[in-house]
Amino acid sequence: SEVHEAIEGTSGAAMSGQPTELALLIGAVKAGVPDPRPLYHRLQEIPFTSDRKRMEVKARPVGGAHSCTAFTIAARRPKSSPRKVNPNNSAAAPTVDGSLYFVKGMPEAVLAECSSHTAADGSSTPLTDQ
Repeated sequence: SEVHEAIEGTSGAAMSGQPTELALLIGAVKAGVPDPRPLYHRLQEIPFTSDRKRMEVKARPVGGAHSCTAFTIAARRPKSSPRKVNPNNSAAAPTVDGSLYFVKGMPEAVLAECSSHTAADGSSTPLTDQ
């Protein structure tokens, strides 16, 4: 179900979305991180399913520039091999147009599809089971 919430400290601006999405947005606002949604064109959505336990949105920056350095680095990184083969797994597949897949879901389901993360210095650091 869709939730609408006025966020304190945002000049009365209201946010709406699924409960999980809204919780992430509220947390971002409280941490001083602006809502990135207006900065991206949504190109594709892969909905949440109980089998996959995650959802994905493919988006491209409106002005061509990503909202943070980590996204810019990830968009430039060559395609890496995910841990598991999945026809719907595009999380590790940056494209020529700068689009990325933004994923949310059960941590175990999201992390199972990741092979690396972007470190603070921009380097790609392999994820391990440790």
